[in-house]
Amino acid sequence: MNVGLIPGKETQKLISFLESTFRNEISLSLLFPGEDFHEKDFDIVILEEDAAIHLCELEQFVPSPLIVVFGKGTERENLRYLPRFYEQFPALWKEAVPREHTLVITKGNQKFTYRQKDIVAITNEVSATILLRNGKTIIPKEGFRRMFSRLDPSLFFLVSQKEAVNILYVSKMETNAVLLENGLRIPFLPSQQQKVENAFYKTKFFQNTPSTRSKTRKNEKK
Repeated sequence: MNVGLIPGKETQKLISFLESTFRNEISLSLLFPGEDFHEKDFDIVILEEDAAIHLCELEQFVPSPLIVVFGKGTERENLRYLPRFYEQFPALWKEAVPREHTLVITKGNQKFTYRQKDIVAITNEVSATILLRNGKTIIPKEGFRRMFSRLDPSLFFLVSQKEAVNILYVSKMETNAVLLENGLRIPFLPSQQQKVENAFYKTKFFQNTPSTRSKTRKNEKK
């Protein structure tokens, strides 16, 4: 998470607090007067005082970062005031950090959790099968439709009533198949080409919406 700080009296204490509390989760930058904020790519910007000039500039960003100000004031969609900053900020952080989508599979008395971004595709030729990025496969007890209903719509789209594909691993859209980066080819009927392409571009739209943009930037930097 990229966090910008506009220096003030609390800066040194604030940096120590953030780095000790969030460690590897945070990337900090200082913003000095006269610096072009537009050159930065922040998820959160912290101000120690309600400086109207900074608020006005930051709120013009599209999408606007979450602006956090010490003290009290009138809040707006991307503007939060924390009078007890050091007590309140950890809770706000949990709200702001994008939650990673997972898929929980139950086998007997055990539960296994898989990151959805690590799932390449789900097929249902003989029984429902999860194909992972590392090449492994998982055969859960639940059916294909139930699993698909739990998938993130910004990642997965239907190729047919038996296959769903993760858009992160699509190499090419063919006239009668989806070609994946690992060489796997998921076929569909030529008559279904338009329907599959519509599903693909709809999912691609989700990937590019502001609500998922910060998560995408974070993944790109890893």
